[in-house]
Amino acid sequence: MWLLLGFLLLVWLLWLAASMSEVALSEAKKGVPEGERRGVSILPGFPLFPIVFWGIALLIDIFADPWGTYMVAGIHVVLGARWGASTVRDTRALARLEDTT
Repeated sequence: MWLLLGFLLLVWLLWLAASMSEVALSEAKKGVPEGERRGVSILPGFPLFPIVFWGIALLIDIFADPWGTYMVAGIHVVLGARWGASTVRDTRALARLEDTT
């Protein structure tokens, strides 16, 4: 169970990276200088959402062990892959945009 919590925290850190890269790309497209770009707040999403999903997995595991763990982990594998791909895409686009300026 602790491994699941660690995995969920890691995936939600990917969400933070994806959010940061999306905001940076959006601000760069608008022409906002790098030092004046807005940031991203991690609260309440991190650490609240990983803990909530962990609790949901524990609750489901009480009635149908280990399906709660499998279901929550599976959802987060997909989310992590999407957020990781989004981070890479936006970071590359930002680098290309900054190279042309």
